[in-house]
Amino acid sequence: MRHIGALRDRLCEVSDNVRTITLDLRDLQRFDSATLQLIAAFTRDQGARGTNLLTCGHCAAWDEAAALLGLTATLAGAPEAP
Repeated sequence: MRHIGALRDRLCEVSDNVRTITLDLRDLQRFDSATLQLIAAFTRDQGARGTNLLTCGHCAAWDEAAALLGLTATLAGAPEAP
C-alpha cells in the first residue's frame, strides 16, 4: 500500500500515443489486492483506448490472486461481459 500512490501516478503518466504496454512480472515478490485492482482498472481503461497490455514472466501468486478477485479476464485484456 505504501507505493500504490506512486504506481498510480506513474500509470497516469502513460501517453495516449502508447499502443502496447508490457508488465514485467519476473521480479515481482510482493503485492496486495489494491495493486492488483489498480492494474486491472488501468488495463480496462487502456484497452478501451486500444492499448494492449502484455505480461512477461510468470508469477503464480499473481495468477491466483487475480482468479480469487475475479480479475483474470480483465488483466488478460478481455472485454467485460455486459
